[in-house]
Amino acid sequence: PGRPTGLAVSPGGAPLLVTLGGPDGRLLALDPDTGEVRRSVALGHTPVSPVLGPDGEMAYVCNRFDDSVSFVDLESASEKETVSTPREPIAAALSPDGRYLFVANHLPAGPADAEYVSASVSVIDTRKRRLVKNIRLPDGATDLRDICISPDGKHAYVTHLLARYQVPT
Repeated sequence: PGRPTGLAVSPGGAPLLVTLGGPDGRLLALDPDTGEVRRSVALGHTPVSPVLGPDGEMAYVCNRFDDSVSFVDLESASEKETVSTPREPIAAALSPDGRYLFVANHLPAGPADAEYVSASVSVIDTRKRRLVKNIRLPDGATDLRDICISPDGKHAYVTHLLARYQVPT
């Protein structure tokens, strides 16, 4: 019933989580065999990158144009909490133990003519449901697209552009 913007498959295959973009975004829990909508949750503007918690009861969804991440209880089909991020959260990855959610923010926050301009990765504590810190990437880092965590949980990898904005054209 809308434009899909993200997908997550639970370990057992059901439910299949799909985010639908737009100002009145939604998270759908679908039956993968029939396509039937089991649950629907209203979220923020252009939800993307759903991530399932380790127990399969909670989902984390980036609300790109609301600059926030939603904590969604899948059993009650309700948004329990939102955590603010700097600018346009576009992708997320959960640490192997499920404790931290790493969120790639698409664009730098702040003025474009500052001395140091870069996007950041937000670290959210999923137990306390709060932002722990924002990790600024190298000067010129922008247009973040995706993020993943190494299996041992020691490293996060982020795809992005590195603009040389201070060099004359």
